[in-house]
Amino acid sequence: MNIHQYFDAVGEDDLTIISVSFRSASLLRQNLALTRKLNPDTRVHWMVVQNTPAPDNASDLQEDDPDFYVIPGPRITKREKSNVGYGSFHHGKALNMALSYAITSHILLLDPDCFIVKDRWIREVPALMRRKQFCFWGTPYHPERLNAYNVFGRTYMYFPTAICMFIDRARLQKNLHFGLDFTPPVRGKINSFTYRDRILNAAKSSRSSVGKAIAITREAGIRGLVDMFRLTNLKWAWDKRPDIGHLVYEQYHKKVKVGYTAMHYSRPFPAWFKLLKALVPQHCTAYPKRNHYWTKQTFAMLPPEVHERWEQFFIRDEPFAFHLGKVTYNPHKSDAALLAEVLSKQFGLEFEVASKPEANKLELSKVG
Repeated sequence: MNIHQYFDAVGEDDLTIISVSFRSASLLRQNLALTRKLNPDTRVHWMVVQNTPAPDNASDLQEDDPDFYVIPGPRITKREKSNVGYGSFHHGKALNMALSYAITSHILLLDPDCFIVKDRWIREVPALMRRKQFCFWGTPYHPERLNAYNVFGRTYMYFPTAICMFIDRARLQKNLHFGLDFTPPVRGKINSFTYRDRILNAAKSSRSSVGKAIAITREAGIRGLVDMFRLTNLKWAWDKRPDIGHLVYEQYHKKVKVGYTAMHYSRPFPAWFKLLKALVPQHCTAYPKRNHYWTKQTFAMLPPEVHERWEQFFIRDEPFAFHLGKVTYNPHKSDAALLAEVLSKQFGLEFEVASKPEANKLELSKVG
């Protein structure tokens, strides 16, 4: 379906679901089937921005798809392509594009691999937000999405992420808040591939440390020398670049009411880490200090082997959603089969796992 059919079909009080597809047709079809199963009395309005590159586009969702409102994705500029956050630019611009088309009061930004498992959530979550006067509600950042034991980091917390973020835009606009920008705030020369290549190539021109320092200084000045040191020696503390959603967090986390789910987490921290985490101020660490952010509960519906691999989110001690994380880009070999097993055993949705060894993504097809 195209965007004009969306305008004719939705009402202001409906919920618009927005996803960005990057070779995600299979995941989106599974997610839609589950959503319809759990919300039998509610019509689903799902808008998809097509970010799949041209060579693979034919096998992904098309504009005439009968189940999704499909929009051709945005283009990124040469400078955006040369930035380390180019993928996030592409994703963030796609979300901004979809938000410009959405006309409902409530909007859900949902990653294709994030599956909400609560019954009748399309009605219940907006009702919860109205009752609590939340402008944003959803699943928070997992502090180890980059690496384990990232004491220092820039992942925001106590605020939902674009993995699963409900937005009451009517409430925002009623309070004269109109801006929603999901492009990543990836700033500075050091995030440019071209600049990084310049200082790295300068360093390779000499074998001695003094020679490397002189070459880098000639190429990029003292700032280049400092940046080289940060890239090679302080990656553990610095390379936590902001992702999509950070601008929204920075703009609203102190201005409006927000809510978020609890997250499963059961890693036994070593003593040194507990001490370091306690000493580092909250605004400098990626690990939240509020206890209600965490829960050691797990989804009984999920196989034990994925409990530490798939992110699990709870509302009032009940399962709300699980997220496969980066599985669509770097999947564990068993994830596709395990996902199909969960959908079959727990929800009666039958999918076949397609065997495509050359494809580095999940592939499932509906049975029947």
